[in-house]
Amino acid sequence: MRNILNSSYREEIYSLEKIESLASLTLIGKPLEKRELKKIIDVDILIILNDPMTVEKYDKIKEITEKICKKYTTAEIDVLYAIADGPMKPKSFKKQEIFFHIILHTLSSYKLMPLLLCKNSWQQFEPLKGKAVKEIQSFEGVSKDMLLNSTLGISSLIELVEKDSSGYIGWEKQKNSRIMKWKLFPLKFEYPEEKADLYIYAVLRCASNAIRYLTRDNTVDIGFEMAELFKEMFANLKNKNLPAELLKHKHLLRNKIYSKDIHELKSKTLEFLNELKEYIENT
Repeated sequence: MRNILNSSYREEIYSLEKIESLASLTLIGKPLEKRELKKIIDVDILIILNDPMTVEKYDKIKEITEKICKKYTTAEIDVLYAIADGPMKPKSFKKQEIFFHIILHTLSSYKLMPLLLCKNSWQQFEPLKGKAVKEIQSFEGVSKDMLLNSTLGISSLIELVEKDSSGYIGWEKQKNSRIMKWKLFPLKFEYPEEKADLYIYAVLRCASNAIRYLTRDNTVDIGFEMAELFKEMFANLKNKNLPAELLKHKHLLRNKIYSKDIHELKSKTLEFLNELKEYIENT
């Protein structure tokens, strides 16, 4: 698994770095060598190209990634990909899975993309090639309005969890044109593990962003240290322990062990989000 992960990633990056229209190439998250090996491994790669997005540019990135996924897929390990800004993920039934999540933008679409909390988080990562994302668009940190009201903020995630839905930004071909347009596509979650992923994301992301808002520290990331800090800072909340609990469940989920009752998990998630929302509104 480790060899396939490292080899496929190196080949993917090597190929992407050669794209002439590349403005920025960034690995989102920890370097691969610092990541724990699990049965499901997500590799988020942010690619920003010079404008405009054309069919040729899009097809080139698709061709590179598809070729690598086919090359490294085995009888027991799926190497999959999706080109989407959002939680769009192919389903695998194999024992292990490597997922290349290609977040594809042009300079203009990146600046217009409404996921402010994501972009605020991404600006801490240094580029593999080209401009740092903070040079393309910078943020001073999480504001109260951003935390409460922006896309994938607390209010937004309450609505998505209630509906078991989300959306992703993708690229759409235009009739009689080589120029592609970006569009928000709806996404409905059907499988229990997909729903669990959404609920866990909602709790952990809102917890880390709430800490970032109150501390003005934009480097706070999702992990057990964050969960312990959340318990200290939000000691009066009834559901202060939920981020720590769901970090353990996330570990099981990444190893294809689904141990939670999905209805109970949804109920706890909504209770946590609504309680946190009320607390932030009154600070």
